[in-house]
Amino acid sequence: RTRRKYPAPGGAGWCPGDELALCLFTDAVLDGKVSPHVRSVKRPSTDLQEHPEHPGVKELYGSSMELELLRPVQENHTEVLLLLYAPFCSYSQHFFWIWGQLSSAIQAATGPKDGRTPKVLQLAQMDAMQNEHPLLPPIRQFPTLLLCQSAAKDAGGVGFLTYDGPATLAGILSWIAGRSVFAPAGLDALSAESKDF
Repeated sequence: RTRRKYPAPGGAGWCPGDELALCLFTDAVLDGKVSPHVRSVKRPSTDLQEHPEHPGVKELYGSSMELELLRPVQENHTEVLLLLYAPFCSYSQHFFWIWGQLSSAIQAATGPKDGRTPKVLQLAQMDAMQNEHPLLPPIRQFPTLLLCQSAAKDAGGVGFLTYDGPATLAGILSWIAGRSVFAPAGLDALSAESKDF
């Protein structure tokens, strides 16, 4: 079973009597000759890569997932903590305060850059109502927090861990410290010190 969607050839729907065309189209899909449709908002030309309200957080789009998230994770250069949100969702809107605190805490724990490109934990967010990617796991609620890590090639080279703990800064920091290979040192100490309101 798959969640992938495929556009009908020529944009036309199916009519009775088109059974042969439907079979040929299905065979082409199963043989990998037809690319799935991926919902994606076009990246704004003024996009500065980072979200203006949350420094250190990349804004991703369905079309940029491959280059900005999947490839670096597959090559084991980074892990990505990905926030999938819905702009209209009140839970997502309330979570952005914690997300900003989390971004600041991780930046503070990472420290200054020394010119090298160390393996890092990158933060990214994506409007999951307007963007998607076939490798992302099913989204059951908003907001959803995923830790994207390198995995076996047969799994697409990327594994996703879903955070299912409390929506608190301490809970998320503790979860990251226990599961992320690239988490900055001292992150678990920050989780013990953090005070949630």
